Amino acid sequence: MTGTWKPEDGEQRDEYRIAGRVVADLQVADGVGDEPPRWLRCRTRDISASGLSITADEPVVEGALLNLRVTVDDSAAHALLAEVRSSREWEDGFWRIGLAVLDTGDDSLPAWKETVAVLLEA
Repeated sequence: MTGTWKPEDGEQRDEYRIAGRVVADLQVADGVGDEPPRWLRCRTRDISASGLSITADEPVVEGALLNLRVTVDDSAAHALLAEVRSSREWEDGFWRIGLAVLDTGDDSLPAWKETVAVLLEA
């Protein structure tokens, strides 16, 4: 499903948004010693070329830079770096988290933008 995203809380974004079924995982803890990193599985509410809005079972720290894995339609995962722009608890007990995808100088951001563009064409 596609459409124009309307800001509900005063945000000034007019970017064309995508509401889609994608899998998003945030790395919320580094692995220590023999421990593997801890990933938080999230539900995607909204995606765009520059970020995602997700719902999670626990909060994350605003301003944190976290590794993000996003899989669209069971394709290869996009490994991205994201900044947590917002993390708010809602009445349902879940957390709404806003993420901005950052440019790390490699091809991860351009590949993500291309994926989003393909989704917009569908």
